[in-house]
Amino acid sequence: QCPITLEQPEKGIFVKNSDGSDVCTLFDAAAFSRLTGEGLPHPLTREPITASIIVKHEECIYDDTRGNFVIKGN
Repeated sequence: QCPITLEQPEKGIFVKNSDGSDVCTLFDAAAFSRLTGEGLPHPLTREPITASIIVKHEECIYDDTRGNFVIKGN
């Protein structure tokens, strides 16, 4: 579920938790777009949102042992 809307995203977008993080979070694309349009920080880490933290869907996988999405190969 999206941490902003607390609902299952209709259209999702994966975002790293920070620039150096290998953890991805699934957000509702419309909600995340509103967030960036208002210049607000990342809702989980409070870090600035930059293009480098947006991740393609195929670059993230769910890691059962860690209990979250991660960048493939990490």
